[in-house]
Amino acid sequence: MTTNNTATIKLQRTNEFINRLRDYGVYINDQKVDDIANGKTIEFKVPPGNHRICCKIDWCSSPEIDFNIHDNQTRTFSVGSFKNNHFLLSFAAIYFITFARNKYLTLKEI
Repeated sequence: MTTNNTATIKLQRTNEFINRLRDYGVYINDQKVDDIANGKTIEFKVPPGNHRICCKIDWCSSPEIDFNIHDNQTRTFSVGSFKNNHFLLSFAAIYFITFARNKYLTLKEI
């Protein structure tokens, strides 16, 4: 008898005005696996074990999240732009694209 030995990663992108016309690149274990559009949800099948996920747009990205996933388990993440942080947008954009490139996008498990 063969087992499937797969797990699912679900990624939801917030629906927002900023970057609405641009897709975010989705990276699992440092490999680009897909792009995600504004307000969309996508899923990936992965083998059980340790993985790392992050999203990128141009030279900016989210922080990487390391996680472990088991057979037949689903882990769900949400990605959005820095606008979800409580900064003044005009100053935040300059700050994030210069000093905090890997925090321009927010990525969290939900």
